[in-house]
Amino acid sequence: MFNITHQDSLDKYLGCPAFKGRPNTKTLTKLVNETTYKLQTWKTKNISKAGRVTLIQANVESMLAHTIQCFQLSSTTNRNIERISRNFFWKKSDGSNGLPMVS
Repeated sequence: MFNITHQDSLDKYLGCPAFKGRPNTKTLTKLVNETTYKLQTWKTKNISKAGRVTLIQANVESMLAHTIQCFQLSSTTNRNIERISRNFFWKKSDGSNGLPMVS
């Protein structure tokens, strides 16, 4: 009557994934993939450590702020996002192991 299509899920509402029940790792995989994509577009060879910190804060933390306000992230998702940020900060490229400043 109103030409409205039927969908089983809302997918996103106000930038957060809409789901039923508690969020799990599978629900938040898109968030982890977006985090990876945001940081992979930058070339880390030409950026200082201070610049990397600024990029992590500006891109990753601002993207997660609204989602974290809506619900608590699973520990696996939280560890994955921290790993992505840590690797971006310490490694010069995807192939290198990186060299931490403190052992």
